[in-house]
Amino acid sequence: MIFLELAKRNLQLHYIRTILAMLGIAIGVIAIAALGILGNMMYLGISSQFADIGSIMNVNPGPDAPSDADNRRYLTERHLQTIQQTALPNPAVGTYSGSDIMQFRNSRAWASVYGLSTQDMAIVTELEEGIYPRSTGTAAIGAVLAANNNFKLGDKVQLDKLGYVEVVGILKDSGSRMSGLSADRAFIITREWYVSVFDSPGYDSVLIKLSDTTTYTTVMDEVQTALNKRDREIISIWDTSSFSDMLSETLGQMSMFLTAIGGISLLVAGVSIFNIMIMSVNERIKEIGIMRSIGVFRWEIMSMFLYEGVLLGIIGSVIGGVLSLFAGYVLAVGMEMVEFFFNITTMLPVVQAVTMGIVLSLICTLYPAYMASKLNPIDALRHD
Repeated sequence: MIFLELAKRNLQLHYIRTILAMLGIAIGVIAIAALGILGNMMYLGISSQFADIGSIMNVNPGPDAPSDADNRRYLTERHLQTIQQTALPNPAVGTYSGSDIMQFRNSRAWASVYGLSTQDMAIVTELEEGIYPRSTGTAAIGAVLAANNNFKLGDKVQLDKLGYVEVVGILKDSGSRMSGLSADRAFIITREWYVSVFDSPGYDSVLIKLSDTTTYTTVMDEVQTALNKRDREIISIWDTSSFSDMLSETLGQMSMFLTAIGGISLLVAGVSIFNIMIMSVNERIKEIGIMRSIGVFRWEIMSMFLYEGVLLGIIGSVIGGVLSLFAGYVLAVGMEMVEFFFNITTMLPVVQAVTMGIVLSLICTLYPAYMASKLNPIDALRHD
């Protein structure tokens, strides 16, 4: 272990150079790890937002569906029944959707309005507090709408078309996920009240709640076959499987791009270690000659310099890994993704970056160490 101690001594003698080299490695590791953490948190965040994309199938009117006087396409009760029978045992819910102008506390704003039967509301939404509306004049509202306007149970909100609406329920925040309904900023009222006010001739969409997301494609094909006959497109269904594949591919490419950017910083740090080790060899030529003249083997000379490079890599990489965790946590707090920061896959880029830092340091030390081991003892002793 004497050569390890000699390596430590040399690093301590040139402590400023040593600190700068470790700092370069640390910065490279931080760049790779922090960008990796960022990319993974973004992936987990987006994946969670689309977590239930395959659990709700949104069946919309196609170009051959019936239309009203305003050329707005809709689905009839018969269409709904066909979808319900075809989708069994998965429940299918007919929905009406529109908008109204909300007046509350001297402010006016547009709000979405959905009409559903009371028994169907619990299939596609979830209550945070209160109850679902059962009669005219009552509504459940989305979590974001409630939070932004400080709505409470029992509040009465005036809308231009619906008149005064009493808030009897507040829905859970869907987290902006694609759950079929954009209910976070909407009023949910009974189907009967919606039809009487908006005079809607039919359903604007049908939502199928799948108990098994792996059956999405099968159910989609069966429903389309049941309604789209004789080259008529009565309904259209978005194929989420192709979207999920595209999303995964895009996020993977983005993560690779971010890692490549961080890799450039680490590569620059590796070049600096290479230069430092070359300088270290040149400064110690006479010392190498003395060691060789007293019987020190070439591989022992080489190991001494390898120890130096690996020590630089280990210390610098570990420091960079620790700092990258702090940087990643700050990013997670700023992006409100703390729950994704503590995921094991988020920690993986840190381990990878630290490993890359150590390995790169070793690689960049190999040639200077080999060059030192090949020095002729006589020539080395003559060196000034």
